[in-house]
Amino acid sequence: MSELRRSELCRHFALRVSAAASALAVVAGCAAIPTSGDPQIVKAEGAPAQSDAEVRVIAQGPRPGDSPISIVSGFLEASGTTEEGFATARKFLTPASSTRWNARGITIYDQARFSLGERSGDRVVLSTVAVGRVDDQGVYTAEPGERSVQFTFQLVRTGGDWRIDEPPTGLLVSRQDFEREYLKVDNYFVARPPRTSVLVPDPVYLPRASTSPTARLEALLRGPSRWLDAVAMTAVPTGAALAEPVNVLSGVALVRLTPESLPIEGVQRDLMLAQIVMTLMQDPEVSQVEVRALAEPPLSFGGAGNTVLRRADVVPYLPADQRPPPAPAYFVRDGSAYISGEQMVQGPIATDAELVEIAVSPGGGLLAGVSSDRTTLVTGRADDPKRLVSRAKGTNLRSLSFDGDGNLWVLSGEGGGTVVLRYPPSGPPQRVRVDGFEPRQILRLRVAADGVRLALVLDTVRGTQVYVAQSTEDTDGLEISGPRRMAGQLTGLRSVDWMDSGRLVVLGSLPDGQLQPFEVQLGGPVRALAGTLPGITEVSAAYGQPLMAATKKQIYRLREDGAWLPEGPGTAVTYPG
Repeated sequence: MSELRRSELCRHFALRVSAAASALAVVAGCAAIPTSGDPQIVKAEGAPAQSDAEVRVIAQGPRPGDSPISIVSGFLEASGTTEEGFATARKFLTPASSTRWNARGITIYDQARFSLGERSGDRVVLSTVAVGRVDDQGVYTAEPGERSVQFTFQLVRTGGDWRIDEPPTGLLVSRQDFEREYLKVDNYFVARPPRTSVLVPDPVYLPRASTSPTARLEALLRGPSRWLDAVAMTAVPTGAALAEPVNVLSGVALVRLTPESLPIEGVQRDLMLAQIVMTLMQDPEVSQVEVRALAEPPLSFGGAGNTVLRRADVVPYLPADQRPPPAPAYFVRDGSAYISGEQMVQGPIATDAELVEIAVSPGGGLLAGVSSDRTTLVTGRADDPKRLVSRAKGTNLRSLSFDGDGNLWVLSGEGGGTVVLRYPPSGPPQRVRVDGFEPRQILRLRVAADGVRLALVLDTVRGTQVYVAQSTEDTDGLEISGPRRMAGQLTGLRSVDWMDSGRLVVLGSLPDGQLQPFEVQLGGPVRALAGTLPGITEVSAAYGQPLMAATKKQIYRLREDGAWLPEGPGTAVTYPG
């Protein structure tokens, strides 16, 4: 048996790196966190350096006399590019195999743990570790930890040279190639009734060569992914299409739709405009958007007359936690609720009972707290904080979380008796069904402001892992379902919160690493936000606000330089939500 590892496969590529990108790559990683300053500050370590170097990779086809392993390695390298139709990759296949090969869907593997072995002269086996999958719609799902996989390639001789006759289904792409060749984009859709009509991102991966404003808008017009479709819809009429490619002039994206693409009803039209604005403004070249039907006047948002739209114009349809003004953090000190800031002030909950956990709704209008023995749930309004209502008696009440409609989500009970409850602003609670896991597995729960998605830390046979699930509602009641695993490489997860509608902050560690906060994009990428903090137990985040953390005795704020700044005694830190 002969073997070939990835370091030996480079002959199939010509790398073209611009001088500027090369210089940037050399500089990347040289930055260090300052080591001087206030001696009370706990220094953060371990956040990775970022590089924006652009590298073009051009695959080469097979050469006469290539061995079976060389043919398979060349095929893998060519599959790792996003060449139109994978023309070079198909040169390593037999004509019949090229016709049959389904190149939709991607398995992402770890290039550091990769080997090719030859079996029986005409079979080659790829052994590696899978780290994630991308389906035919571009939706990413993380693999759970370390999953060893093998793929077999059957080869035959064609005209005296080896060619692959039976490749695995889909694309096999290394993590390095995937990060270079694909880009995550968020298409924005609208939360389904009975939820308030707010925008919900649908993260999908597109080839970097296909992320022009035109390609982004075409992806939006195709509608939500299968996963998001259960909880979100589009305001774009069926059959909507671009009349011409999107043109960008001086930062303004000029969108020209076919006449039948425009909704007649005003609210639906505004929602469509909000979807288009938020989807296109992810492009760094786009700062404003104008939308019109071909040969028709441009559309204004809300009938206000403004036809050149910015993100600020569509704020009414953003989730409540992303609307101004920015919200402060809250925490518990000596059983009382406090507001974080330059001057720590008591509030917003005024009660004689000692509290162990609190929650504030997005926008700050509604309040909730759990007694120190976790048996009593109280709720109230910010405009009358002394008038609190005892909403429930229970066992181990925990994980309080408000959605943007003012519904309070709560975990109650222990072990097999654990249930998920949702308390509307008034009236009795609703018991929430769970599909795909057991309620007893939920260690932490945090609902998104849109109310249709939840972030969960689950206790699984592979250890604690973080998932994002759907929240659906119909005549049969409420259900949490469709859990999607995130950040499969992290272990020991303890805390989760929403940074914004498309990102989580989780408290966990890499294998053999230290407990620290990580940013997790719902599309897959994970990066360390800060280094470890001795005794850290939980983290909380909010759009445009600094990361907060707590130990069993102290509250900390993450400074812009990556250092943890102590803010005083306290526990159970939380932003609204």
